[in-house]
Amino acid sequence: MSQLTQSKSRWFAIASLVFSSWGLAGCTAATDELERDSASEDVEDTSQALDIAGVTFQTVQGGRYLGAQNNGGSTVNATATVAQGWEKFTLDDINGGSLVSGDQVFVRAGNGQYFQAVNGGGSSLNAASNNRLGWETFRIVKESGSGTIANGDVVGLQTVTTGNWVSAQNGGGGAVFAYGGALGSWERLRIGGLSTCNQNPGTGFGAIWSRAQF
Repeated sequence: MSQLTQSKSRWFAIASLVFSSWGLAGCTAATDELERDSASEDVEDTSQALDIAGVTFQTVQGGRYLGAQNNGGSTVNATATVAQGWEKFTLDDINGGSLVSGDQVFVRAGNGQYFQAVNGGGSSLNAASNNRLGWETFRIVKESGSGTIANGDVVGLQTVTTGNWVSAQNGGGGAVFAYGGALGSWERLRIGGLSTCNQNPGTGFGAIWSRAQF
């Protein structure tokens, strides 16, 4: 067996181990990022989009959870006092790696549809989009500053198109919009449900790859 073939075999073994462990932790690497030219000897980019499942957003002011009506396909509300199926989302961290303040994300409801800020922001918010474009892209920002985002941190979701913020009317208890002008009391959300792949970034794919011997 050639050295190149051995290297490829080891790469796939490592990838399988890492991705299966991420799946158990609620994180999966986007499969389209794994498509490589089998004739290539070099793997230059080990970062990839990461899906983080089971994420919740609770309003700080009212203690209500953001929920996608009917698990997606309709409006977004902040009425639930307990996070159940409709209140749990998958974050698609576009640049992969750890979830850090300033990352751009898609927010996916249980039915597979995405949060969408109508007109890119300044209006309503729904969980009924099948697209992954500008209106569906949000910047997750930690109130306390830069760095990795952990469970319990207060964050905001800012539209990348207009700069408006996801805003729970009256701080919770009603509809959720995408018209906030700043990260104020109606826009402050406490994040939960982050899995260990984000809490321990040193155990991710990039870290293991960097330690692999070929």
